[in-house]
Amino acid sequence: MELRLGATDPGDDRISGWDVDWNDGHVGSFPGDSERATHVYDSRGFYLIHVTATDEDGEHDLAPGVSVDVDAPAPHAGGSAGYVVSEGGTLRLSGSAAGTPTQWAWDLNGDGGFTDAFGKFPSLAWGVLEALGIRDGNANTDGPDAASYHARLRVTYPDGVERFSEADVPIYVWNKPPVATLSDSGPVHEGEDVLLTLWNPWDPSSADREAPFTWLVGGVSFPPRVTTNTITASTTTMPTTTVIAPSIMKNDSSSL
Repeated sequence: MELRLGATDPGDDRISGWDVDWNDGHVGSFPGDSERATHVYDSRGFYLIHVTATDEDGEHDLAPGVSVDVDAPAPHAGGSAGYVVSEGGTLRLSGSAAGTPTQWAWDLNGDGGFTDAFGKFPSLAWGVLEALGIRDGNANTDGPDAASYHARLRVTYPDGVERFSEADVPIYVWNKPPVATLSDSGPVHEGEDVLLTLWNPWDPSSADREAPFTWLVGGVSFPPRVTTNTITASTTTMPTTTVIAPSIMKNDSSSL
């Protein structure tokens, strides 16, 4: 808020100082030669500003004062770069707004209901995000999926007035590869069979865990949900050690 200051006097009296009561509990004092007085209101509302000028003859209340209606701009649901959360991770939000809102409410899944999170800096665990429908998409490589989710913010002020963020802030979900435990039947000779067993394939995303896993050995894909397979050892020189590195692939094509 900026207030212009100025006065005229039929005599030679000069203003030695200004006192401005901003009507929000703050009073500012300014030199007599000031042309402007500025102030930042913490809350929206209607304010009647009172100005007192002081000269050689004393203090003069410049009635009736100046009225101002302070409104709040739209809040911000975060930076333009957006938020990034990994599968199984925690999403941490950061809102900002003018004044002193009494409530901060978030819509994260696009259903229009601002009940997904509350507070200026809320944190949401992965289980909560999945319950809201925020989960990994169909990424072809490990990394951030396209921003199919956006954060919106609503703030409420003491008088009940609501303000909504104007720009939806993207939420990027980072795909994570699955993990599993592998065991074998021990050393074998060339031409003998070795039994490989895949234990406890797991992925942070419940959607991926519900879908079939596929695992590959030497480029050969085995049927989903089959956890044991036999391959034949083959080398050109004996004795030697061959390291077999199987991969496990989930439904969105990411693998360990």
